[in-house]
Amino acid sequence: MEQILVASDGRFSLPIKVEGPLWRMPGTYSIIVQYGFKHVSATVHFQFEQENIPTSGVFNVKDLSSGQNFDVSYSITGGQVKNIVVDPQNISLVAQIDTKSSGMLHLQIPRLLLDAKKSSNSDESFLVFVDGDEITSFQEGNSDYEYRILDIPIVNGDVKIEIIGTTVIPEFENISSLIMVLAVGLVTTITVLSKTRTSTKSLNF
Repeated sequence: MEQILVASDGRFSLPIKVEGPLWRMPGTYSIIVQYGFKHVSATVHFQFEQENIPTSGVFNVKDLSSGQNFDVSYSITGGQVKNIVVDPQNISLVAQIDTKSSGMLHLQIPRLLLDAKKSSNSDESFLVFVDGDEITSFQEGNSDYEYRILDIPIVNGDVKIEIIGTTVIPEFENISSLIMVLAVGLVTTITVLSKTRTSTKSLNF
């Protein structure tokens, strides 16, 4: 690559400028230093790993039964997130991913979309499955009253992550039914009162 001057004590140094696409490929690199004749040489090997730069984004998750929309923020290293959907029947959030290497999936989950609670109403740990297998190596970050934060490790080949909680999206259909029952009850009460007053007036005559 370049000729350099050697100091009187035999020491030398040379900064190497990394340029071109081949220098950016991960793998084992070798540097050969030769002094004078070919038999006076030394070889140094080093391993270069490409930096895993995280990719961030937001998925707008919609529940078709209630029509509600929630933003789920994420960042991922080692792959990309293809889709995030909610499964009300299994009380879970499902992330479809495409992985190329080991990395981490960071999720910010709105509590109104998916949460896990104990009977005392304190936070319960989620159940996390990767390609159908339960894992316990995930970590929960600094969750607050609005979001649950999860860091889930991934490896090359992972395609599906399912997070199971205890509550998912308020069931507005049940609330609507309750309102309807209350409305019917109110109409019935008014009708009874109206008939009672009519009967009272008839007796007065």
